[in-house]
Amino acid sequence: MKLRTNRREGGFTVLEAAVSMGVLAVSLLSLWGTVVYCSRSNVAAEQKKKALNAAQAMVEEMKSRPFSALIHDYGPSGNEGDTFEVPALNSEDGVGKGEIAFIVDETCTEGCTKFGGPLDLNGDGDETDADVSANYQLLPVRIRVQWEGALGPQHIEVHSVLRKED
Repeated sequence: MKLRTNRREGGFTVLEAAVSMGVLAVSLLSLWGTVVYCSRSNVAAEQKKKALNAAQAMVEEMKSRPFSALIHDYGPSGNEGDTFEVPALNSEDGVGKGEIAFIVDETCTEGCTKFGGPLDLNGDGDETDADVSANYQLLPVRIRVQWEGALGPQHIEVHSVLRKED
């Protein structure tokens, strides 16, 4: 009769199987987290594209209007107003909001660097006028779109300089 020695037979012990299952579970959770993040990133990129398109469409809309009426039409108490909605950015938290801001102060030091300021906005040969809203020839505009996105609160800004056509 042959006595058995302490040799292992082929197969896994319960402990080895449990450890393997744990490693597999951690790997799958990591993979799932990556998939979720990539999905949110794709949605966020699409939202940013929609916001940028809305801002650029607003610039184009302003270009189609009479230049002398832009501040009157798109100012804080203007016919169109200085805010607009971006329905393409609807979410359960609300709708995207756009804001329009004109720069009419040639001496502007804050927020004007995006335009290469200071600028001679009224064409009088200097850059010292504090308010050219009545006789501007160049009109810097900032359009900001804000929304609650897939990755939290988001915003984009578009800067443009509108010019009076002769």
